Amino acid sequence: MKHAYLITANANWNIIRMCLQMLDQNGTDFFLLIDRKIKSPLKELMNIKLSKSQLIELPRMEINWGGGTVKYRQK
Repeated sequence: MKHAYLITANANWNIIRMCLQMLDQNGTDFFLLIDRKIKSPLKELMNIKLSKSQLIELPRMEINWGGGTVKYRQK
């Protein structure tokens, strides 16, 4: 059975890394949506080592944290 996780993030890369490594298993994909307002978490993301799963970074968008919805606007 395949599983997919959508993770919206703006900080706490160590916690995200730990969760991804704990959930790393065959048939699992992670889709990571990073808030556009965040400068560059790429250095932190490069340290994430997954052996069985795939990590896919989605195009960044502005996320209104604490709001009821996340709206996608293609630019």
